Formats: sequence, C-alpha cells, structure tokens
Amino acid sequence: MGKLLNGISTEDAAFIAKQRLYFVATAPSSNEHHINMSPRSDGFQIVNENVVAICDLSGSAAETAAHLLQNGRITIMFTNMEKGPPKILRLYGFNTQILLPSECDQKLLDGFPSEMTASPGFRAVYYVHIHRVTQSCGFGVPIMKFEKNRTNLYDSLNMRGKEKMPKYHIFKNAFSIDGLPGLAHLYNKETDIRPQLEGGYIFGHYDGETDDDDTDDSDDENENKKTMKK
Repeated sequence: MGKLLNGISTEDAAFIAKQRLYFVATAPSSNEHHINMSPRSDGFQIVNENVVAICDLSGSAAETAAHLLQNGRITIMFTNMEKGPPKILRLYGFNTQILLPSECDQKLLDGFPSEMTASPGFRAVYYVHIHRVTQSCGFGVPIMKFEKNRTNLYDSLNMRGKEKMPKYHIFKNAFSIDGLPGLAHLYNKETDIRPQLEGGYIFGHYDGETDDDDTDDSDDENENKKTMKK
C-alpha cells in the first residue's frame, strides 16, 4: 500500500542520496503537445523538506525548461534498482524559480558536484517546491548492477567549450518540440530568436548568425562512437 507524506522525510532523503538515477517528468498545458520524461544521474539537492534544486547541463533539447516556463508542473521519481528493499519515491512539485549560472550563490553551487557547476555546459538550476510525496512498493522493478557513470556528456561539452555554448543554446535550446520558448530566451532576452522546423525538431535562428556557428552534433556523435569502442 502506498504512503502519502507532506514533505521529504529524513528517511527519504537518505534513500535519495543512495540512488544513481532519477527521472524528471513535465508536461505542457495543451493536451495536443508532448509530455516529456528525462533520466538524470546527478545534480539533485534537497534544500529543505519541501524545496529541492536540480542542476541542469546543456543537451540537444530543453523540454523540461520549456514546460517549467509555461506552467511549472514537475514530478521527480526515484526508485531502487540495485540490491536492497524495493521502493519508489515520487516528488510532486511546482517550479518556483529558474536560475542561470550567474545568478546562483556559492552555497547553492557547493551543494552540487563540482564537475557539473564547472562544466561549460552548466546552464541552469531549477528550484522546485514539493507539495506531495508518495512512497510505493517497487516490487516490479528489476534488480540491476551499476557499472559506471557515462562521461559522454561531459566529454562533448568540454570539446565544445564555453565560448561556443551561447550559439548552441540558441540553436538547440530555444524551443521545445511543440514550439514553446526554452532556456535560450532567458540567456538572450535582447535577441530575436526565430523558430524553424527541421526534421521534426524546432531550432532557433537569429540575425547575424554565420556559417561557422558550431551547432552540429556530428562531432559529439563521433566522440560517442569512439567511447563505445573502448
């Protein structure tokens, strides 16, 4: 039988700290748009029993941020997939603030892994107010053995470098797949970013962009292939 709590207990905080993987789900307001779920392995900080913060690294999309900017709704799920008692923990919340790296104080940054906050791809922190916490059995979740964390994301962000990230954000992180404004609009409030549908995704373009803008992921994909062969 499930258990309902009003906040994150000490027991649940200890459970969260042991998990190597968690999931973040968000949804746009329109029932014609797409729900999103993202797996994450790091960057989760409990501020207090009803507030958490999520550190976000740059990727080839920004669905979570676009949904949070529109309506703030978010569900975070942790589940034990290793040896030990089965358990699923869901945190239901509402985004109260999106901070860009320059807006984060040192105390907040110190609560995240330094490799995340030092990465050229560190793009935002999401503050979430948790209003409902539920525990359920997790009897159907398989037991799996952890091998190691992937380094592909960090490798690709380091290869791109901090100086190339602003253009990448505009191209990849300006719009959700449904055309909702994404994180790039927070970074570039004075830039007129235009949406353009390409291959089922909506990319951002702006006046003055040049052919040498590094927005292609082909180098990242090649690096991933090399990593897989090792």
